[in-house]
Amino acid sequence: MKSAAQSLNPHADNYFKIQFTTLGFPPTGDLNPCAQLEGRPAKVDYVESADKSKAAYLLTVELHK
Repeated sequence: MKSAAQSLNPHADNYFKIQFTTLGFPPTGDLNPCAQLEGRPAKVDYVESADKSKAAYLLTVELHK
């Protein structure tokens, strides 16, 4: 993920457990996060690890139009 403030590589053990939603458009078909998220604007919720050597843990992704 890239924002104006920072670049971050969050992690999730299983992307089926991440809550994906959309804002401003209806979803079509099944989502393939590995192929369909790159370059899309989104609101992302994550939790940073207390251990700075570990990646942040991804919780939710809200895709924007």
